[in-house]
Amino acid sequence: MRLADFALAIPGKGQVAVQVRFAALNPIDWKLRNGQMKIVTGKRFPRAMGMDFSGTVIAVGPGVTRFQAGDAVFGLAPFKETGALGQAVVTSATSLASKPGNVSFEGAACLGTAGVTAWNGLADKAGLTAGMRVFVNGCAGAVGEAAVQIAQLLGATVAGSCSAGDMERARCLHASRGGALRTIGRDIATLQGIGADIDGEPGVGYILRPGFLLPPLSLTEEEVQALVAGAQWVSRQTDPALARAMQHALAKIAGVLPPAMRPALDDSAL
Repeated sequence: MRLADFALAIPGKGQVAVQVRFAALNPIDWKLRNGQMKIVTGKRFPRAMGMDFSGTVIAVGPGVTRFQAGDAVFGLAPFKETGALGQAVVTSATSLASKPGNVSFEGAACLGTAGVTAWNGLADKAGLTAGMRVFVNGCAGAVGEAAVQIAQLLGATVAGSCSAGDMERARCLHASRGGALRTIGRDIATLQGIGADIDGEPGVGYILRPGFLLPPLSLTEEEVQALVAGAQWVSRQTDPALARAMQHALAKIAGVLPPAMRPALDDSAL
């Protein structure tokens, strides 16, 4: 990878040239960089990098009526050519949208891939309408955050889940949008660490391979404390067999909780 000068192409029919203000990175960018998409993009080098951007229109090609020089826009660079990490880029007018006045150039640059992916799933594929209920798995990721906001703008009731590490970020988003939130209490790295054969990545999805029993847990800290209180009562008020069974159950729960929540299982203050 290197920095180099280039000559910006003259926009053709239906194309727009944009002076880039900000660019955003997504998993697709490092996949392109690593050559994982060469079956689509081809093998010709050198090639530009970057998909998502925001900026100001420099010039428009024949047939473009929605934009003119000076317009603030955001959008996507062509998939095969990319180029959003350059100082300027040429893309199709259909891959651009006018930047709202209340959205910064920096924020608008992050809307392209994540926003389009969320919209395609919720509106185009699922046909989401007001009154429907939506659960967003991974609501603190780029696509997840976009999905939460789009679903609420469409009038749906939204709930979401995230890992414990993303809880505060997701809590702020959902509080501002009036959504419900629940932490999974386990993250992918933790599950992989205890032997789960999981493939995938954030924003795309995960596949749990056969051969691993995934404990069906989704606990808040308050629920963990309630379990501890019940376990202490069982250990003191019932027979030894039930007390041992409760200790075994708590050990299994501890095995899939994130480290930060495990001390609650040993909290004798309850």
